[in-house]
Amino acid sequence: MNTTAPTSADACLSIVHSLMCHRQGGESEGFSKRAIESLVKKLKEKRDELDSLITAITTNGAHPSKCVTIQRTLDGRLQVAGRKGFPHVIYARIWRWPDLHKNELKHVKFCQFAFDLKCDSVCVNPYHYERVVSPGIDLSGLSLQSGPSRLVKDEYTAGLGGNGWIWIPGSWLPYSTTPPARATTTPRYHTITNNFRPLILS
Repeated sequence: MNTTAPTSADACLSIVHSLMCHRQGGESEGFSKRAIESLVKKLKEKRDELDSLITAITTNGAHPSKCVTIQRTLDGRLQVAGRKGFPHVIYARIWRWPDLHKNELKHVKFCQFAFDLKCDSVCVNPYHYERVVSPGIDLSGLSLQSGPSRLVKDEYTAGLGGNGWIWIPGSWLPYSTTPPARATTTPRYHTITNNFRPLILS
């Protein structure tokens, strides 16, 4: 079996087939194929960028690669198979993070056409972005304590004997409002009061 990566000189079908082999399953096969076909056709006239895309995807970002750009649309979104989405997010979901949310991407410093830079062209090279998981994702059922950036899940604070979980940026940690009965050293729990106020998102 020939495992050699294609080049920009190869037929679109061959390039699409190779790039499809590296998808991560974040989108359906049909949607992924349409999105990749669309991208490869747009890059056929920019062979250096197409080669950069092929290198980035087939090596899983192991080698440095240039920006891979497409024209920015009026609303910034790309339509594929009847669906609209931000282009850099679509291709990052296909090739890197299948469960990616649209607000979790941050471009690397050397990317010259990152989506957030609002240039006429948008870089969709998934290896020109990093995933930043914000504690603000999915805030339903969360409250903000009066104090330094600590989110507490309400469903764990009421009726469960004072035990629950607290968000310390980076991870959830268990806490208890009742220290262990025979603690001989300072308990490792985070003591929380019930003076919560709703989290208001600006």
